[in-house]
Amino acid sequence: MKAVLLLLGLLWDPSTARLGQQDAIVIENTHLRYTISADGQNLAFVDRATGIDYLKYDAPSACASVRCGGVEYPATSARFADGRLTLEFAGAEAKVFLRVTPRDAYIQLAVDAISGDNVDSIVFLNIPLTLQGRQAEPFGCCALSLNLITRVDQLPAPSSGSLFPGPAPGITPTTPLLRAGPTAVSP
Repeated sequence: MKAVLLLLGLLWDPSTARLGQQDAIVIENTHLRYTISADGQNLAFVDRATGIDYLKYDAPSACASVRCGGVEYPATSARFADGRLTLEFAGAEAKVFLRVTPRDAYIQLAVDAISGDNVDSIVFLNIPLTLQGRQAEPFGCCALSLNLITRVDQLPAPSSGSLFPGPAPGITPTTPLLRAGPTAVSP
């Protein structure tokens, strides 16, 4: 009996038990692998060169939220197909459709459409990180606005805490860029 329990313990990987990992959505480029669960939760934010996961795990975090009638609703569903990420928000009866375009040095996201009657704003790329935003760190990331409508509260510099462009007003198309990679390039 002890041998059977030991074998089961060796076969079970607790990292795959987090929030429906089997249904994970993976958005990646040369430097970064960002993973979201099917229920809209952040699962990982990994430096592909080192395998280090910089996601902060002290509390579950939704990858996005919408504000409707002054109330904030976290993402409760995420689906990815044909380069398009669809996020749903239970209670708000809202959906956000993001076009995802991975490139070698960055990942571009664009709001294709928003459905819902009273969406005041959206926040996406809500990713709490363990990074401090210091040049001495081996990996850095930041969100950049590619237009005058998208609001990114942090300067275009390595981010600490969370990445989140937003809130972006209602139906206005927003286009942030997620730049992540090594902070120093070896010769």
